Amino acid sequence: MSAPWIALFALQWLAVLTVLVLVLGLLRRIGPALAAAEEALVQPRQRQPMEGLRVGERVAIDASGRDLAELLVRGRHVLLFLKTGCHPCEALADELILNRTEVSLSRLVVVVPDLPESRELKLDNVVQVVRQRDDELARAFGTSITPHAFLVDEHGRVLANEIAPSFETLCQLSATVGSSNKERRDQRAAALIAG
Repeated sequence: MSAPWIALFALQWLAVLTVLVLVLGLLRRIGPALAAAEEALVQPRQRQPMEGLRVGERVAIDASGRDLAELLVRGRHVLLFLKTGCHPCEALADELILNRTEVSLSRLVVVVPDLPESRELKLDNVVQVVRQRDDELARAFGTSITPHAFLVDEHGRVLANEIAPSFETLCQLSATVGSSNKERRDQRAAALIAG
């Protein structure tokens, strides 16, 4: 072999070794993060229950400029967190639009991000829609999941919650808005037995 070919092979091996050292260094740096993520998957941390979380002040405004706290003063409500680009959220919004006359959802408040694309859900004329800034309300309820429904009392305390609720579940939660605690427990137990 000639000298130029030997030099080319030497440079190629030097480049391969350099890349190998960089990759190993990177893996060494992210190793603890990967180990912590694996441990979290194996042993999930106990999350605090959502019952009793309080709503923050002035975090979500409806179309008329009223804050959510002003809406909650009138009694229990079902808060439903939705986002655009979330297929289950869009399907649930479509179902709300289709069934708006069949069921009374007067105590349902849909919470969406304060973004122009949130209007794509087309719920403004169907239910009360509250727009939250910077996901503050979602953080107050300890959720980043959509769709997510919460039954809250007039003080903002969570009485029940449901992740990815169906339309029927929303109807059941809405039916419990005026119920006593015992009636709510009985209805919830009956729903769990039936489902």
